[in-house]
Amino acid sequence: MKILLLLFLFSVKNLSFSEEWINYAENNKKKYFFNSFKKYKNGDTVIFWDLHQLNAKRNNKYKSILFAAEYNCRKKTKRTLNQKKYMGSMGTGKIFYEKSEVTKWFNASIDGTIGKLYKYICE
Repeated sequence: MKILLLLFLFSVKNLSFSEEWINYAENNKKKYFFNSFKKYKNGDTVIFWDLHQLNAKRNNKYKSILFAAEYNCRKKTKRTLNQKKYMGSMGTGKIFYEKSEVTKWFNASIDGTIGKLYKYICE
């Protein structure tokens, strides 16, 4: 089921900024967004899009990174399901790099950047 959902999430070619991207954090290097319309909750877990908009191109090559991520709200853990690095802003333009690999779960402390995301995703 998660594989089908992941395929659905990444089947959309153009990710318009008007698609309800919510800015949940920022620092001097990047802004963090999640898409409130493209999230799927099943029990304690939520699968969603997490977009990192870089303030400057990284290595002169990509400007934004889009992650399909899964968050376990009860255990406060997170993992990445897929990532795409785009040459354009906000998940647009040519894809510079793509990696489809499910990472191990890691502690997603409710302090800091991930904690700001937690309140939108889980509450």
